[in-house]
Amino acid sequence: MAVKPKEKEMLPEELKTSTALGAPMSDDDFFDIPTGMEDVDNADVTLPRYSILQGLSPQVNDRKDEYIEGAKMGMILNTATGKVMDKVTLVMAAYQRRNVEWIPRDKPCPLTGFPQVTGGGLYRDYGTDEEILSECTENPDNASLWTPRGHELVVTGTWYVLDPETLSLGFMAMGKTQFTSSKKLMAGIRDEKLRTTQGIRPAPLFYRAWEITTRLREHEGNEWFVFQHKPAYRIQEHENGRAILEMVREVSRTIASEDMKIDMSVGETEGQSGSSKGDNARM
Repeated sequence: MAVKPKEKEMLPEELKTSTALGAPMSDDDFFDIPTGMEDVDNADVTLPRYSILQGLSPQVNDRKDEYIEGAKMGMILNTATGKVMDKVTLVMAAYQRRNVEWIPRDKPCPLTGFPQVTGGGLYRDYGTDEEILSECTENPDNASLWTPRGHELVVTGTWYVLDPETLSLGFMAMGKTQFTSSKKLMAGIRDEKLRTTQGIRPAPLFYRAWEITTRLREHEGNEWFVFQHKPAYRIQEHENGRAILEMVREVSRTIASEDMKIDMSVGETEGQSGSSKGDNARM
């Protein structure tokens, strides 16, 4: 039986000049081999966060390692890409009201008889579990909530968002002084009604994209930036409309299966702290 000649192995220089390997590439070519993502699941990933750069954000301080050239207070930061922008257009894929316990940064619990701890940082994200609320005591001065550990419990409007251009998923967390902005965004979404064959119905959360910007807010001599919004285009007007709906479907499935992982401490800075009366009110 004839022995098949051994194929000659291409050397690196020959690879560069190979006619077949020099042909134009398409996105399909990346899926002819293992992608390297076979062992990655939701436990290995945390969602990027869209946060606002405040006065104490390290990204605006050119002496900090985290400094981003061109970053200014009031800009929006994507924590995954490091991109800063004055505005961003996003689709609201899902919403949760999460209860998050924080260790006070530098001012301990103002209530008498509570532990006086400081240091700052995330203690625990309870998600949508509201049992912790029954353990909290309200500060009558500003409606803030405090756990028996002397930590502040922050009711946080959490939005799972899609970039309609890249179909990438992220989240916005609006707690404390940002929670009013979250409630206003939800009010804007709920105000929209659709005329369907079943009659007039409230529009879905993801019916349209929203342009997200920021504005300066002031209270008792303190200034900080909060999110603001205005309606953009309807999803059916976008070339990626059906792909966006499929992504929304997947987000809903992932949340329902409790596989959605987010890190509330990502993008959190001192400049985002503070509380004003009524901001912890339930939506």
